[in-house]
Amino acid sequence: MIIIDLETTGTNSDKHAIISIGAIELERPENEFYTECRIWDGANIDHDSLDFLKIDIHDITNPSKQAQIIALEALVRFSETCTERTLAGHNVHFDTAFLQASFDRENINYPFPRRIIDTHSLTLMHMINHSYKIPVDFNKHRTNITSDEVFSYVGISKKRTTHNALEDAKMTAESISRLLFSKKLLPEFSDDSIPEYFMA
Repeated sequence: MIIIDLETTGTNSDKHAIISIGAIELERPENEFYTECRIWDGANIDHDSLDFLKIDIHDITNPSKQAQIIALEALVRFSETCTERTLAGHNVHFDTAFLQASFDRENINYPFPRRIIDTHSLTLMHMINHSYKIPVDFNKHRTNITSDEVFSYVGISKKRTTHNALEDAKMTAESISRLLFSKKLLPEFSDDSIPEYFMA
């Protein structure tokens, strides 16, 4: 399983561009991947998104930075080192939509399986099985399990100061390991205890 996270210039995969890609193999967490690229010519930029990510527009438009196609080809090479290539993440539909649009734009075959694994579903089922109160947004009539809610639920105390694709992929991989196996995964989270309700 490959846990993946992207940073992008906005939320529309047809109009916005990938800025960075982070990934980690769940079965061999020492096998990780990170790359950045400049945005494709003509891509839209949501300046609120850049402010949120604390990214400088000059950095992502710098002609000396590698092109998107180079970053995607590197991701393909990384995936070829992974035994099982199902993509997982939080709101991973977002990431796969951007990947598919970007692979199409560069005329590269999309190398990943269609089925995906999302931490929202994993966390929801875990909460139900452990009689945990499920966060709900009553105004939107849906569950409200954000990535921060997932991290808190599984016992990760580390707080993100900035959004970084690899850091987020690692936090998500740690969450998935705890949700599926009740086991810690990465040394940077070794001091974060698995909550007692996981053992119930």
